[in-house]
Amino acid sequence: MIFFTVVIFQITYNHPVRENVSLFYSSKKLQKTILSKIKFEDVTEKWNIVYDHAKNTEGSNKLKNFLFPSITVYDFDDNGFLDIFYSGGNRNFLFLNLGNGQFQESAKTFGIDCENDTSDLNSQAILADLNGDGTDDLYLATTGKHRLFIREKNTNHFKEETQLLGGYASFSHGINFLDFNQDGRLDIVVANFYELGTEYRKMEYVLKPGTESNYGTINNLLLQDSNGAFKSNKVILNTKKSMSNSVGVSDINNDGFPDIFFANDYGPDQLLLNQTGKSTSDVTSNFLPKKLYLNGGKNAEFVDFDQDGLIDLFVTNAYIPPYQLGFNMLWKKKSSKGDFELVSLNKNIGKSGLSWGAKFADFNLDGKLDVFVANGLERDERSNSINDEKSLWYGRSEFSLMPLLFRGKDMNFLRNPNMLYHRFAFERDSLFIQYNNDFYDVAVDVGLNDDREGRGVAIADLNNDGLMDIIVTNYKGPSKVYLNKSTPSTSWIGFTMHDSKGSKIPIGAKVKLKQSSGPDLVKEYYPANGFHSQSDHRLLFSLNQNSHFLSLEILWPSKIKKTYKGLTEKKYNDVYEK
Repeated sequence: MIFFTVVIFQITYNHPVRENVSLFYSSKKLQKTILSKIKFEDVTEKWNIVYDHAKNTEGSNKLKNFLFPSITVYDFDDNGFLDIFYSGGNRNFLFLNLGNGQFQESAKTFGIDCENDTSDLNSQAILADLNGDGTDDLYLATTGKHRLFIREKNTNHFKEETQLLGGYASFSHGINFLDFNQDGRLDIVVANFYELGTEYRKMEYVLKPGTESNYGTINNLLLQDSNGAFKSNKVILNTKKSMSNSVGVSDINNDGFPDIFFANDYGPDQLLLNQTGKSTSDVTSNFLPKKLYLNGGKNAEFVDFDQDGLIDLFVTNAYIPPYQLGFNMLWKKKSSKGDFELVSLNKNIGKSGLSWGAKFADFNLDGKLDVFVANGLERDERSNSINDEKSLWYGRSEFSLMPLLFRGKDMNFLRNPNMLYHRFAFERDSLFIQYNNDFYDVAVDVGLNDDREGRGVAIADLNNDGLMDIIVTNYKGPSKVYLNKSTPSTSWIGFTMHDSKGSKIPIGAKVKLKQSSGPDLVKEYYPANGFHSQSDHRLLFSLNQNSHFLSLEILWPSKIKKTYKGLTEKKYNDVYEK
């Protein structure tokens, strides 16, 4: 007689532990001096900014399950106020900022609504002057053939010139601009996620490490030739199949050639060093130590978070106990050569949940850079309460721990409409305020209470008051716009850069601000770094306590270096290459 013992696996799950919160509230002094000065207001409905990702993908094909909403911020109508462009689904939305707290949807007027005019779904959009005529153009990734819209001179209209892309098609999760070979023409780097034709994801690559390449695809570099046409070049990137979520650009080793970082899901991230515009070298294991990539990279943000003059790297990741114990990775650059050390856990910024988009800014104007992180596990669209259903990750945990005998043949259970699998999917976003060289999550207490599936994050000063506002897209839900109403502790100064041809997006510019006291402040100009977003094209600096602006030094993409003095604090100044 044979006896079988059946073991039932029970998983206990709570919301991700935010250890840093307890550290913050252990000090009443911190609460009084910091928390009381930070405040955000949800102005989404008040300002009539209505974009709902779920509604914008109704009736679409199965690819909508993997199509994330995107944000692009830009002054489309040149009225001095930033507008908001949403893509991700059947059509695009452009909300023009009228400057009086009201926005007007105008995508069709500008010729970039793209409403059901192809069978492909719209994905991420970014802007820059691609043809060198001084006006900024729009590149639109889709779930098939990518599209290009050239801004017509002296008009509020874009003309489609997709033929310049040579029929390039891919299912991408990230796009960015760079001048890879420094020939004066912008190129496009594309982070792809699935091979075209993939309609649903199977669970094999989740449960069987090493099978990721079966479902990923190759990333691409689209080089622009002298005729303004773009040609795909997979050889230069020399990447294997991956499931890339985003692509960030930075001159890692300060040799004048932009380098490329891919944040990858279900596999290691990848850092590629540009070899004088001719090829790339994979230096991931040399520059990012210990092979600690955690296989869940989402965001790719380059920023000098500690103001030491070196550009660091922030990659969001997944902390969903007990299934996945990854964490956000804050890579601090140790030298100008490009080697990094991991410091996120020491600075209380590592564990915030299933994290996606993230952007750094001095949100409370105290002279230190903070970071907003969008979090969110996937829920069932019928789920209205945290107690309704299991989360995606909870379901995966149960399934992966289940003996093979009881799993059944169909591993694609995540897309079974009759299965309830989304409990505990209601995660709030995080706002990590930097204080005394550590970070503290204060989001819940300063008006950032949304618990939907956060994805893309863009930062922009929508009312020109020197305080960075926050725009968040939610997967299968409405976007959010948060007006920053914090009380500043220091002064600020902003800049709109105009290159020699007139573009306000000088991709690759390097900027250094000198102030009367405190460190020099440095930035590299790649506004599409992050995740599914392009942020404010202007530069905003907060100054040190009791400090004043002295000068701004810009190394323009043309390699011309200029210094600007006598500019005015507490306003946006126009600075010109010529």
